Amino acid sequence: MAGVRISGTVVIPSCSPPFGMQRLSDGSFNVYRACVGDTAGDATQYSDFADGDTVIGNIHNVRLSPDGATILFQLLSEVSGLEEIWVVDNVPGSTPTQLLADGTDSFYHPSWAPDSDTFVYVQAAGAGLPTGGAVKKDAVSAIGSPATLKTAAAGFSVYRPQFNFDGTKVAYWYQQNVGSGDELRCMNDDGTGDAAVDTGVGNYDNNNPQQFGWARGSNMIAYDAGANAYVINSDGTGRVAINANGPAAGANFNITSDCWAMDDSFVVVTANLFGSPELVRAELDGSSTSRLNTSHTMPNQTWMRGAFIYNSRVWFAETIGGGGEIRKVASTLQDGTDYRVDLDVSLDTVLAGFFGGDGFVWD
Repeated sequence: MAGVRISGTVVIPSCSPPFGMQRLSDGSFNVYRACVGDTAGDATQYSDFADGDTVIGNIHNVRLSPDGATILFQLLSEVSGLEEIWVVDNVPGSTPTQLLADGTDSFYHPSWAPDSDTFVYVQAAGAGLPTGGAVKKDAVSAIGSPATLKTAAAGFSVYRPQFNFDGTKVAYWYQQNVGSGDELRCMNDDGTGDAAVDTGVGNYDNNNPQQFGWARGSNMIAYDAGANAYVINSDGTGRVAINANGPAAGANFNITSDCWAMDDSFVVVTANLFGSPELVRAELDGSSTSRLNTSHTMPNQTWMRGAFIYNSRVWFAETIGGGGEIRKVASTLQDGTDYRVDLDVSLDTVLAGFFGGDGFVWD
């Protein structure tokens, strides 16, 4: 799961999904959220790290649990140079707990199951981007006894495992380390039934990390395959190109984990059109794409990383300035109206970057 998964029985405040950020005033990396209001707000610090400039090299892949109570995140240790997985309560100023770390392997890409306790992740040897590795499943309440769901074969690596919304399946990227020809694959939550959903879909792109998202009410997946974007059933049937028609025809879409409309009737993505990033609605039958943010032209806007549908709004990060600094978290309604800035980051207090590659929600 990524961003947030909305349950009919859970009420989640009108806040942005959590994100990792470095505050210059004390040099610390922490987990933050920004709640919406009539004017752009400040980031609220949820984790209480105070020495991030010397101990923490990065915080990213930040995940709010489906019940809204807990936040998983990936942490780069400046001491070991390895990636770790931590957890913190969704209460401002909480003390984080280290879940997974050792002196040899790195732990990447945590993703919640619907029970808000179980999660999947990638474990791989050494530092840097994972090479080879395995998809594993563990539980916050009983950490340390993981089940191995998938081990990469020689010459391949696993990336970005993600549960579907009922927790019965896990999709992931399977990369060929030399050459091209990644696969989008799916397996049952116990690792059985592992099979390719689509093959030859282009190389995994670390700058657009998730590149796929599960539908909320069915086992359909929307995914970015290089120059093409598709929706497909998890068994590999029914593939439809969703970037074939309309003003975004042929565009390279950036697809994130929570890209589906709340009723699964369409997908919202970003695409670089006419030299400027645009929010785009893509119909599931491939008949049309449409621009959503045509009325919004922000001065010096240079980039939007991806779109996330959360609390019935479309959220995205924006950049200000020629250097491409990520400065704002903004949102619109799902029809592109009611544009507003929900977090306006001051360069005097916060470094001009939200770390992790996906803007402000770490896929």
